[in-house]
Amino acid sequence: MVTSLPNSKTEYDSENERAVFIAMMETKATEEILNKVQGVAVYGLLLVTDPKHPLAEIVRDHFDELHHLTGEKFLLGVFQPPAQWSEGFKDYWRNQLGKDFESTWQSWQRGLEPGVAYDYTDLFEEPLKPSQLPCLVLFTDLKEKKAVIRSLPKWDKDNLLKLLINIFGKVKDCCNYPDDQRMGCLQQSLNSPQTLISDNMTYAKDKVIDYSEKNPTKILKTTFSFVLALAGAGVLPIGGSAIIVLGIIKKTFSSG
Repeated sequence: MVTSLPNSKTEYDSENERAVFIAMMETKATEEILNKVQGVAVYGLLLVTDPKHPLAEIVRDHFDELHHLTGEKFLLGVFQPPAQWSEGFKDYWRNQLGKDFESTWQSWQRGLEPGVAYDYTDLFEEPLKPSQLPCLVLFTDLKEKKAVIRSLPKWDKDNLLKLLINIFGKVKDCCNYPDDQRMGCLQQSLNSPQTLISDNMTYAKDKVIDYSEKNPTKILKTTFSFVLALAGAGVLPIGGSAIIVLGIIKKTFSSG
C-alpha cells in the first residue's frame, strides 16, 4: 500500500492524469460536467456531508494531489473546494469545458452549502440512505447509474489518506477492464470480504504500532498479565519458577 500522497513537486506520468472536480448545487449541472469529459471509464462521487469530517479536511488540504492521483480514466466529484486554486487545475478544466468554463468556475468559487451531498442520494438506480454517507459512489454508465458503494469510516486523517490512495489505485486498475467487467471488478476490488478485512486490519495494525511506541510500559505490563493468565489456566506450559519471574517483572512495571 502506498503510504503518502505525492507532493506538488512530483513528476507525473502524464498531464492527462488528473480528474477531480467540484460537484454543483444542482445534480443536473454535475451530470453535464460528467458528460463533457471524454475517455472516462469510471465516474465517482465522494459523498461527504459534514465539513468537519476528516475526509472533508483531506479533500480541502490535498485537493491538487487528489486531482493528479485519480488518473486519466477516473473522474471524481467532490464537495469540498480547496482554500486556494492552482493554475494547473484551472487550465485543465478550461480545456475540458471550453466556453462553459467561466460560469462553472464562478459556481465553484462560491462554494457549496453543507449537506449538499445528501441531494445526490437519489441520483442512482438504487437510492442511497443518508446513513450510508460518507461514502464513495462509483459508476461506469451515465444513463443506467448502477453504482458500487464503498462506505468510508471516520478514521484519523493519516489513515483515511492511506485508505483513499489504496482505493483510488484499485479503481484505476479496474478502468482497464472491458466495459462489461468493470463494475464487477470495482465491487470485488473494493467490497469483497477479503478487501474490507485487509483494510481494517491495516488500520488496526497502524493504531497498535502507534500505541505501542507511545506506551511501551503499558504494553509490556498487559503482555505479562496475559501470559500469566494463560499459564494459570494451564494453556501455556510454563514452569513454576518462570511464572514467579514473570510475576516479578509485571510487578516491577506496574510500580512504574
